[in-house]
Amino acid sequence: MTTYVLDLNDSELRIARLGADASEVVVQSNGFALIDDRSIVFGDAALKQFRLHPRKISNQFWNRLNTEPLPMRAPNAANHADLVYRHFAELLREAKFAADDEFFIATPGTTTNEQLGLLLGIAGEARAAVTGLVDAGLAASIAHPAPKRVVHVDVSLHRAVVTELGKTEGLARQRADEIAELGLANLLDAWVNVIADRFVRDARFDPLSIATTDQQIYDRLIDWLMDPTRPREFAVDVDHRGSVRRAEVNADALIAKVTQRYRMLDRFVDGSTVFLSHRAARLPGLSEYLTPIAARVVSLDRMDLFRGIVTHQSLIRSDPNALRLVTRLPVAPVASVEREREPPPPTTLRLAPERPTHVLFGADAVAIGQSLTIGRDRFPELPDDFPHDAMQIVVTGNGVQLRLKEPIDAMLDGDAVNGNAALVKGAVLDVGGFRFQLIRTRSGP
Repeated sequence: MTTYVLDLNDSELRIARLGADASEVVVQSNGFALIDDRSIVFGDAALKQFRLHPRKISNQFWNRLNTEPLPMRAPNAANHADLVYRHFAELLREAKFAADDEFFIATPGTTTNEQLGLLLGIAGEARAAVTGLVDAGLAASIAHPAPKRVVHVDVSLHRAVVTELGKTEGLARQRADEIAELGLANLLDAWVNVIADRFVRDARFDPLSIATTDQQIYDRLIDWLMDPTRPREFAVDVDHRGSVRRAEVNADALIAKVTQRYRMLDRFVDGSTVFLSHRAARLPGLSEYLTPIAARVVSLDRMDLFRGIVTHQSLIRSDPNALRLVTRLPVAPVASVEREREPPPPTTLRLAPERPTHVLFGADAVAIGQSLTIGRDRFPELPDDFPHDAMQIVVTGNGVQLRLKEPIDAMLDGDAVNGNAALVKGAVLDVGGFRFQLIRTRSGP
């Protein structure tokens, strides 16, 4: 008998075959489905059509995991649960799961009891009786030395899941929260817009107005994000009717676009040790953002979840007729933990944002120095009614900050500014129809 585990994350649905010496991911997919009148295609094949045929794509079925009807007609599938069943059964076939094998599920902490019940029913219909349920954040964290409080962060298609773990007779889940704004789909949309703006600026071409070039940008962005040796600066080429256009993109601009979303993690971290799943560790600039506000940031290995389940397999296994969700596991003895070395940092290039040195307004670049007030004193071309002393750019030990002295209608990289915000090279500040860009000169400090 072989034990299989489903990592229930729709940005990277993985089924692994467990082994005492080593576990192996035998199938991997994502929660996209391309639906037409005759067939349903799942995973990467659907993702490659996402921007070409958005009305034929569904990517919410794993996330919602309910019996709500689909927004489109589908063969032999009327609701989200039907799509989950079809996709789940396909994954089992690819994994070569047999009737006498056992099946575990590692589930995010925000999965509801109703969703779990529905999923167990679906698994039963697919002839995969579940004999183990465990919190995914707990399983991935259990092999690592941890203080009294740990925050585990994982990212799926439509949300980030923040799981607070505490040492109480072992390591236990204490609470779990979700942040929709940090879902991978939302982040990708924001980054696609940044790249599209570069095309409009540099090539006078709007790639989002054409489905084929829109898809090309989306594909190139995902390739870059998944590249373990991704460069800080990269080129995006789009081909339209035989004409190739190119835009140069810097990771700093992508980081700046989502920094305010990263700030939503502040209240959960609050000086705690943070364990980033391998998926969360891929997000450009996230580890660097968390480092100043966390006691420690650890990037977990992609196989840590399965290692944790192998170590505590007997405690996770339960009677399929009286299945229990495991949210507490014993901490490994110190000697055992020391033998299980903490994984090295991911090979992904560290993307620490470069600090800007000047503010570009029109054709003039004004030095920031230690601080710079955005007003007519330093930018005399501004009109008399421009808000005076409302905004200040300040250099601190943690970087360059935008500080608002009073409420003002301002946009930073397309997002409304509601308070202080981090500024990096390439960020664009729009105030009252006037645009200021943060730049770094080669001769700057």
